[in-house]
Amino acid sequence: MQQSRSTPTILRAANAIAAEDPEALPKILRPADPKAPPGPSITIREAPIAEDEGRGALAWLQALRRRQPELLWRKCAVLVRAGFVAEPILAALRQADVPVRLVTDREPEPPKEVLATMAWLRLAMSRSHGGKLGADVWDPAADDAFRRACAFPARGIGGALFGRLREHAAERGFALAAAVATLPATPAERQGLEAVLGVAGEIADGVARKTLGPADALRLAAEASEIAERLGLDGKLGHAWTVALRAAEQAGSVAAYCDGAALGAMPGEAEPADAVQVLTLHRAKGLEFDHVLLAGLEEGVWPNWQAEQRGAIAEERRLFYVGVTRARHSLQLSWVRQRRGWAGKPSRFLAEIPKALTEAGAVSGRFKGSRPASRTTAVQPTRPVKPPSQVETDRLVAEFTARKAAKASR
Repeated sequence: MQQSRSTPTILRAANAIAAEDPEALPKILRPADPKAPPGPSITIREAPIAEDEGRGALAWLQALRRRQPELLWRKCAVLVRAGFVAEPILAALRQADVPVRLVTDREPEPPKEVLATMAWLRLAMSRSHGGKLGADVWDPAADDAFRRACAFPARGIGGALFGRLREHAAERGFALAAAVATLPATPAERQGLEAVLGVAGEIADGVARKTLGPADALRLAAEASEIAERLGLDGKLGHAWTVALRAAEQAGSVAAYCDGAALGAMPGEAEPADAVQVLTLHRAKGLEFDHVLLAGLEEGVWPNWQAEQRGAIAEERRLFYVGVTRARHSLQLSWVRQRRGWAGKPSRFLAEIPKALTEAGAVSGRFKGSRPASRTTAVQPTRPVKPPSQVETDRLVAEFTARKAAKASR
């Protein structure tokens, strides 16, 4: 038996998840305070697209602050299984000026020149053909990469212009790159934005034409974006570039490398003292937060499709268990019906949480609309429901132990 500072509702969910693991030793988490109230029910949300999941995360945080004005941002965390899941969430929070601290598996943070080169390649590889009237199609998951590309090297794209582009894209549900074509802008403004897309197209065409591997594709991105000359200016920067190329060589494919190089704060941004924590699951081990959102709970993302192929679902479930137990007071879970152009369905792990522990009707609740939530929109607080008794939880664990013993005796 282990004690935890999480609410009884969260602990009973964690115990139920652990009981589904045929390889784990039976263990029961109990609240540190035996008289602790159950706490709010666990909320499960469905979002039509990834950008709506981001806006849902913003609405969740705003609701927490309205109910608890004194709540520190750093007491809240968004945890993801894969880096690309965090991108639309980061975009929504930054657009609303919510301070964010990003903690990823990539340490230390590369210099801005290297980060920008990665962004140029990611933006280029987010382009596809076959849109209406033959127009290019850009993946919204690369919005952060587009922002980096606009920022470095400088092309006269200021904050006001970029803010207008973000609003224009949000109103129409477009990727930032796709919104350039219809943005009301002066000739000079349009020239700067279209120059970025032109360079990205040049990189994409070069990678496809020459069938380049990840490292060569990264070199091409550095040359086309005119960053290459800067990468050899000093020893430290040259070393960081060598490390980035080595990592690219090990990625296996350009697509795999772009997925792994997705996240990071904008170059030159100072890290705020009090900020919402956005982490990958591996970096969240050993940490606790008052309020946690686990995002990207779709089949193929969590559990990861590669884990399915190699028979490592139990490992993915343990990561889910880790994520659930990072929350002390409240827990939200979200999944997306369509991400990166492919249809999603809820993760099998969501079904392992007893329905009595979840907010009534939350599974079908959606983050509706393509526009960012208003800062004044009222969001109803989650309502606590009576969770299963401790006797019921103990029975569940006992049944699991009996099944495991029976299996071992065969």
